[in-house]
Amino acid sequence: MEEIEKRNLVVKASMRAGISIGGFLILRFFVSSYSGDFPLVGFLSMLLFFLTPALMYKYLIDLRKDLNGEIAFGVSFRFCIYTFFFASFLLVIFTYIFYLLAFKRERRAYLNI
Repeated sequence: MEEIEKRNLVVKASMRAGISIGGFLILRFFVSSYSGDFPLVGFLSMLLFFLTPALMYKYLIDLRKDLNGEIAFGVSFRFCIYTFFFASFLLVIFTYIFYLLAFKRERRAYLNI
């Protein structure tokens, strides 16, 4: 497989994995928001935290299958960096919108609008 094809495959796979990891991180954000009120929800938040590397391992195995069973450390490291970049980008956008909508009423009261 050519080097350019391999890089394109890694980037596309990291985008797909980043979307699902981003959704997983958004779910973890919601669960951790309510973890202070309920002990069981705090345990669930901790469980979701420890499931993140297992989910990443699953995506790395899938990438290795896409690359015909061969993967180098640098390729897998780059895949992880790209995946968490795309996932954190989704999480940041969601968190910004969440807090923008959550504090809209308080912001209006503060600005006397």
